[in-house]
Amino acid sequence: MAKPNRLQSALNKEAQGPALLSKPEAEKQTEVASNKNTSRTGKVMISAYMPKEVRSSFHLIQAKLPERQLQDLMAEAFNDLFAKYNVPQTAKLE
Repeated sequence: MAKPNRLQSALNKEAQGPALLSKPEAEKQTEVASNKNTSRTGKVMISAYMPKEVRSSFHLIQAKLPERQLQDLMAEAFNDLFAKYNVPQTAKLE
């Protein structure tokens, strides 16, 4: 007895398009896609590998100021860096 070819089945299903999705499932996929797009529109990811202690320091600040999000703290840090080098402080705090 031959094993079912799951890869081919998936390709065939994908080729037939979203018409096979039930309405609630199709709406859920659209909703998830639209949520991602709106919160990150006009933004870019900036990342760096830092020692673990850096993250611990951020957590210590957040323990003192729990309403501050990591993204806000990083924006503040970037603006301080920009000020030091006399360039426009463009990181927006939310």
